[in-house]
Amino acid sequence: MKKRKIYVLATLCLSFILVLGNVELSFATNETSFIAQTSDSVVKQNEKELINALNSFEGMSIPELNAYIDEVYRKSNSKTVLHSVVNPTTEILELKAAWLAAAQIAKLKGYPCAAKAVEHSVLGISYEENANCDGLFRNKIVATSAYKKYLKKLKSSGNMTIREEITFTKGDNADLFFALHNATITIGKYVAEYRTHVYDLFDFELQWYDGDIFVDAVNNWAWLFQNTHVLNPVEINVYFKE
Repeated sequence: MKKRKIYVLATLCLSFILVLGNVELSFATNETSFIAQTSDSVVKQNEKELINALNSFEGMSIPELNAYIDEVYRKSNSKTVLHSVVNPTTEILELKAAWLAAAQIAKLKGYPCAAKAVEHSVLGISYEENANCDGLFRNKIVATSAYKKYLKKLKSSGNMTIREEITFTKGDNADLFFALHNATITIGKYVAEYRTHVYDLFDFELQWYDGDIFVDAVNNWAWLFQNTHVLNPVEINVYFKE
């Protein structure tokens, strides 16, 4: 009975997301208009459907999210076997929704930064945290030994700025390890405070995910990873001061 309930929920959610037309928006997420920020043409054309997907996924459990991904997979295989004429935009939209479901699974597994990076990659929107407020990435970065090492290096050097590559290990912070792959850190001394900028280009490289988060938690991961073409490289900029 429970499996049937999850299957029905996933099917209804898929149908709901892919209904085109006038849909009243509910901004449960903190994102502003996608159209103004994204360079992804499918996102621009289907902003309402993707917002509704994000809002729907936030209230779903991991089994429900996996059931949703399974349903997209089933539909994709069905189209392939039957050699159906598929609307390319609809197919991309379905895959994007499946990736958003996978991102929500990562969030529920305790990897909110990695989830946020994937979510923004799906939508084609760069991610930025302002220096004047606490942020998701900032709060994790300042607690790492990697960040503390570079801050200490600047303080002891007598220089005003330092700019180097920074690597977050799994042991230091697993969430940042998956979210920031080839990051650079710039720290500058300004009067009585230190200002930091961490930058990365998120492009979802396989080696960072093999055997972790998605492989262990997401159904049909191998199939989903074959469809990274619906993702976008996006910049991640984290600014903070202390």
